[in-house]
Amino acid sequence: MVVDKLCNDVDSILEAMNAVPASTKSEAMSLLDLYEARGKTEGISKTIRQSCINMIQKGFDNPTICEILNVDDEYVDALRTALQA
Repeated sequence: MVVDKLCNDVDSILEAMNAVPASTKSEAMSLLDLYEARGKTEGISKTIRQSCINMIQKGFDNPTICEILNVDDEYVDALRTALQA
């Protein structure tokens, strides 16, 4: 499962960081922060996409979806098209 793999990857990174000299740990932490941020961003993107789909299916119009989810009109149109296919 993806979540298990991600957890294992983070555990591996943390183990490797313990072996890093103290002088370079701040750089290693920055890499971990980037890794975590990427995961959060991907999760947020999936949530926004699903929320957009839900709103389309509930009959919301594009301007309302764009305002609430802070997405472009083209993004909503692309999802509408994909849902109709």
